[in-house]
Amino acid sequence: MKQLIDQFQAYLLTEKCVATNTFAAYKRDIEQLELFLKKREKPFEEISHADLKEFLRFLRTTLHISPRSLARKISCLKTF
Repeated sequence: MKQLIDQFQAYLLTEKCVATNTFAAYKRDIEQLELFLKKREKPFEEISHADLKEFLRFLRTTLHISPRSLARKISCLKTF
């Protein structure tokens, strides 16, 4: 997954030319997903829509992420 994250970050900087704050936020979002998957011992290659829904539910209910931040995380996941 490390290689995919590195490629995603390069894409954000070189092709999407995102702002510094957006880059930092997307980086945190993907790292948060990576940690979530590791805790559940779920290989990234086997991730499903159900896993992504569970991740978003976890963010909303356990971490109490605001709707605005949740929307950004969804945007990040779609871009990824």
